[in-house]
Amino acid sequence: MNNFANIIPGSNVQIPPGIARLQDIVSLSVSGGSFSVLRANGERLAWDVGNDNIVHSEYDD
Repeated sequence: MNNFANIIPGSNVQIPPGIARLQDIVSLSVSGGSFSVLRANGERLAWDVGNDNIVHSEYDD
């Protein structure tokens, strides 16, 4: 496994190390250069191309 996503065909978008290690992702959202994942425990993580900062938030229905 490498640290590059195949989310966008033909691209090599860098995945932050903290995201690359996750195994409990139930949903992925992509908009331009922004990415968001929803974990099985309800935590949502988001990051942006060119920015290694990861934003954490809880997901409530």
